[in-house]
Amino acid sequence: MASVHSEETRESTLPIVSQAEHWRSIMNPLMHTDGGSDYEEMTLNTKAGSLRILVYRPSHWKPDAKHPVHLHMHGSGWVIFKPEMDNAWCRLVSENTGAVVISPDYCKAPEHSYPAAMNQCYEVLRWIADTSSNGGATLFSLDLNKVILGGFSAGGNLAFTVALKFLQEKDIAAKLVMLCSIFPVVDLTTPYEQKLERVSADCQAKSIPLPLMNLFLTADTRPKQRAEPLCSPNFAAQDWLAQLPSSIIFTAEWDSLYLEGNQFAHQLRDAGVHVVHRMYARSTHGFINRLPDEEDYNEETQNEATALAIAEMNRAFGSA
Repeated sequence: MASVHSEETRESTLPIVSQAEHWRSIMNPLMHTDGGSDYEEMTLNTKAGSLRILVYRPSHWKPDAKHPVHLHMHGSGWVIFKPEMDNAWCRLVSENTGAVVISPDYCKAPEHSYPAAMNQCYEVLRWIADTSSNGGATLFSLDLNKVILGGFSAGGNLAFTVALKFLQEKDIAAKLVMLCSIFPVVDLTTPYEQKLERVSADCQAKSIPLPLMNLFLTADTRPKQRAEPLCSPNFAAQDWLAQLPSSIIFTAEWDSLYLEGNQFAHQLRDAGVHVVHRMYARSTHGFINRLPDEEDYNEETQNEATALAIAEMNRAFGSA
């Protein structure tokens, strides 16, 4: 995100749709889509709308075996980007865990605001658990007792909120064995200006720019919605959180979202959830996907976080 810090804030006076289009024109071309190898693209028609999904099968996939599944939600601020940005991560997870990874191109705000993205991701989970001839469980030989939800940034928020909706609705026959949420946003009620004031100057300088984060919040939510647990999972009651599976939460020292991520990790532990939490030093928002030629690339923390996430996912799949 550092490359957009010089962007002028003139767009803040434009209509919200124009602001979103403006930032998409800047940010979407910055996506790195290499590393996915072969994956399949499908369109699902759900009661939450039609959407595209990407499916990554492990190289040793066999139709007569049951494979764990990882539903991965890409980062976006609910406004920008596409799932192809996480091609390398999805392929890495698939090959190193044996899971079929499914990454939805969920709808974006402001054209489709909260709870539209969450509802679409939830319907993808329903499709995953569908054992009919056209359902994900049948088409990709999925083990519905071994399901992980994960995501980066806004996708990390979606991992938790989709899981909470799953617990609330109780209308999908699957077993969640882990959540993997990396540099998530979990509190949409605290103004971003206040979040920036609470961190160091170095962290402020390297965090998501204020105009961009304010666009995300304004485009996707209204103030009265932001304290809903399916919007800000830190507002979920303790007995609701207690039902969540083991969770990975990774945060970064140079990311203004680290405080809420750290606090939420403690909140989950207090509710009795097993949490694998790390805050990575000298790392920024998006550090796990940065390339060597990008600003603030940190090979050490990227490799450490990736290895730990893969090890914990394999543990969760193996113990299910």
